[in-house]
Amino acid sequence: MPGAVGYFVYETTESKFRVAAGLGEPPSGRTTSDRLLDLRNAFEATPLRNPFTRMNSTALTDTSTEVVIARGSKELHLYLILGISAGKIETPWPDLADAKRRKRFQAFAAPQVVPPSPPVLEVGRATVGSGGALSFRARVAIATRPGAQVTRVDLYRVRVPEASLELDMMGPPVARITGTDATWTVTPGTGGCSA
Repeated sequence: MPGAVGYFVYETTESKFRVAAGLGEPPSGRTTSDRLLDLRNAFEATPLRNPFTRMNSTALTDTSTEVVIARGSKELHLYLILGISAGKIETPWPDLADAKRRKRFQAFAAPQVVPPSPPVLEVGRATVGSGGALSFRARVAIATRPGAQVTRVDLYRVRVPEASLELDMMGPPVARITGTDATWTVTPGTGGCSA
């Protein structure tokens, strides 16, 4: 901003802005890009100032600052920067005469960690030995599903079905599979592994 000796950062959240603009809650299933488009269109129609609050009490002189977005936040966080002159005059808030007003705020979202889908588990009976000394063991086949990449599979065994409902009730895993070893064979491409 030409002539600015400092900057003020104004912030708001998507929900505060939507309430002030009369938009209500975003319809379920809307993408982040679609929600941002709604906010930009609303700001272009009416560049509201009241949902925004000033983040810093004194003017920033650096050209960057850190902001904290709460971990796990699913909202868009909007930031608008105004300059201040040496005479302590703040840049005017964007108004209807500002042709670039829809782009005046920057929007950020906290990264969302996508958990992998539960794997497909197939257990079958396998025989060990031959002749009269046959014994049986379980053959376990695990296949991962499309989506987030799986780097490790933990296999648990419980004696009662109720214990399988909570991870804390299962005890330690009987196998921790991260790749092919003497016991487990991992087949790349299909995402499966078996013993």
